[in-house]
Amino acid sequence: TSRISVNLQPGKNEVLIRFDADGQRETAYRLAMRIERVADHALQIFLPTAIEPERVDLRQRLETVSEAAYLDRYVYGYPDGDHYHKNEPINVHYSASLTERGELTHRLQSLSGDIFQESTRNCEAEFAFELAGAFPLRGGPHHLAILPPAKDYYIHKLQVERKDLFFVVRSDYASQPSGAPAERAKQALEHAAQRRSESLYCELAKMSLGWWDKLNAKAMQIAVERIQGRQDGSVNDLLAILGMLLRFKKDFALLELKTRFEASVVGYRYWSDQPGEDGMDFCAESRQILVHTCEILAGQMLPRTVFANSGRTGKWHRQHGETMALAWMRQRGAYGFREWDSPASVEMVLAALAHLVELAASAQIREMAAILMDKVLFSLALNSWQGIYGASRGYADTPGVLSARLAPTSGIGRLLWGLGNFNEAILGTVSLALCSTYQLPAPIEKIATDGERVGWTRERSSQPGTSWEVNRVTYRTPDFMLSSAQDYAPGQPGAREHIWQATLGPDAIVYTNHPANLNVETGESPNLWAGSGVLPRVVQWGDVLVALYHLPPEDWLGFTHAYFPASAFDEYRVGAHWAFARKGKAYLALYAAKGLHWMQGGKTALRELRSYGPENIWICHMGQEMLDGSYATFQEKILAMEMMVGPSHLALTSLRDDRLEVGWEGPLRVNGEVQATAGFKQYESPYCTVDLPAVQMDIVYQGEGVRLKFA
Repeated sequence: TSRISVNLQPGKNEVLIRFDADGQRETAYRLAMRIERVADHALQIFLPTAIEPERVDLRQRLETVSEAAYLDRYVYGYPDGDHYHKNEPINVHYSASLTERGELTHRLQSLSGDIFQESTRNCEAEFAFELAGAFPLRGGPHHLAILPPAKDYYIHKLQVERKDLFFVVRSDYASQPSGAPAERAKQALEHAAQRRSESLYCELAKMSLGWWDKLNAKAMQIAVERIQGRQDGSVNDLLAILGMLLRFKKDFALLELKTRFEASVVGYRYWSDQPGEDGMDFCAESRQILVHTCEILAGQMLPRTVFANSGRTGKWHRQHGETMALAWMRQRGAYGFREWDSPASVEMVLAALAHLVELAASAQIREMAAILMDKVLFSLALNSWQGIYGASRGYADTPGVLSARLAPTSGIGRLLWGLGNFNEAILGTVSLALCSTYQLPAPIEKIATDGERVGWTRERSSQPGTSWEVNRVTYRTPDFMLSSAQDYAPGQPGAREHIWQATLGPDAIVYTNHPANLNVETGESPNLWAGSGVLPRVVQWGDVLVALYHLPPEDWLGFTHAYFPASAFDEYRVGAHWAFARKGKAYLALYAAKGLHWMQGGKTALRELRSYGPENIWICHMGQEMLDGSYATFQEKILAMEMMVGPSHLALTSLRDDRLEVGWEGPLRVNGEVQATAGFKQYESPYCTVDLPAVQMDIVYQGEGVRLKFA
């Protein structure tokens, strides 16, 4: 964001904006420009256009009408596990405040532009229609595209086009454990194999099922080209290729691909001296172990071959990879992860570890990989509720903060303990489904599936040699889960940290953030929902959480907001300062000191609560039927709660009769006593307590335990 001061003259002032390409790559340029302060003058903005003059008014009217359209959710599923016939109705609505009307075309299409359904309608205020009910859409992300009819768009150049992102999940969600391990593994592989995708993990699943006649040769060739070009995510492709070559080396169908596959393996550079190369700035920590795993398996497979990028033999690469992987695994075992509790990171780490457990020749590597897998899965189980990984996280992927059904960990939970759903993220599920030599410890599975668990856990991760650390807490009941990162870098610029979340169901998740921009597409970092432009100060005490925000005065958006997906709740209510929701027997109350603006139109309609102002205080108070009575009674109690709210300080007496006092600075006090928000042990839970760094972890559930040694 840049600001300049200009002296505007009476009358028209010309502004020239020019984009200069760097000549190295094709880039999509976008710009938002705003005139912030014009003293005592009316202002009009004129945009140059090649549209015929008599059609300018029509173009503006159609733009106004299209901006009033909205979907009421981001995620659509297949009710009752109906995988083949119909998805939930996709209804397009028009805002009641719309004063214009016009004819527009509505399309459901893939992100690349494949059109699945189209309808042209005359649209006006409060108009709504079903665009797709009986038509089965593919799983994954889609766009609702809204544009003028073809004649106006192509002939008269009225190229108004709006695209809204939404997702389709073609797998039912299991909130209770279901299926035996072998059955779930087969389901995971079949789900992956049946996807229309160019992912090599689809092809790996087909090979494991014996579907050799259904292999997609084009997808494999594209993957080879991605590896050779070291494109974003190509290390995932390389891991899949190594898995294929080591598992199915005697299968005739792979013989013609073997030469090209091996050329990719020996030509790959198993290090990076260019920041961001191969997406290493995205989940960099977890990608490191993927690279080390690939180097081990490549060197193991071709020990005498000289690798093109290093001039070293495969034997040398195996030894180098093992040294690096052991150091990486021991450090994460002792200190935890910088990308703490991040579903995308967990998926990549488990994929790498599963390949090491199953395919590494070194017994030491296999054993350490299995031990770290146990630790990662313990954290996943500890911070899950009904299969939903609802913890705060060091790296948030956009789909995962819109619905637990989209998170990469949902398929992993469905595979390992029968909770969750399979989705488009298959790197982890396929890798684990093929790892027949790993057995999940029974205590970890029981922790994950214990629906009656009530507990308060604390965790800490740090990075040796730095001042970085994160302290997290999670409060879990049979009806909800509330999780947060305590006092994590308040006031500092954020990236993709997801600082807190209340979880009431797979889609019924609530949190606040400071949006860095208004884009929800997954490529932006941070964006509207994933991450924060400026991090808040968050503290939590049981079922009460406080988030304090201090934005710079010049913040270009000037608001913080809450994700509040109305369609996911059984009931909800929005007032001037308080918003309430019920899901089953769980209640949620959300407060903003600067007031709430409920978005009832546009791209975030019925999902966004905005609160304007550079300084703000948000409160989340959870409730339960067994503690608070009816939903109506809970609301009455909340509204009668004793509170004192200042610009940067809050004091309240919760429904549990705890007096909380907290400000932008100073400690959290509960009933007059200072409570620690930092310096936790690595784990403090009913199942495991261990210092940081950890040499050994003992995980115990109802007398049954597992011991992990990281030394």
